Amino acid sequence: ERGDLIKTIEHTNGSGDATWESVTSSRQVVVSGIYIAYFEVTEDYHDPVTGELLYKKGEQTIQKFVIIR
Repeated sequence: ERGDLIKTIEHTNGSGDATWESVTSSRQVVVSGIYIAYFEVTEDYHDPVTGELLYKKGEQTIQKFVIIR
């Protein structure tokens, strides 16, 4: 409701996977609810095999997810 920032995760290894322990930056467990995740590409990422540009710096998306405890 309030739009508080819960956690910022820097993902830099190019795997496409990241984990989150469902705790805030101040180590509080998040409660059940609907959350919004904002993703932003911070640098161009090319396919290591083909060299094709997969993600361009500045691209962004917003996704919703639910936590049920």
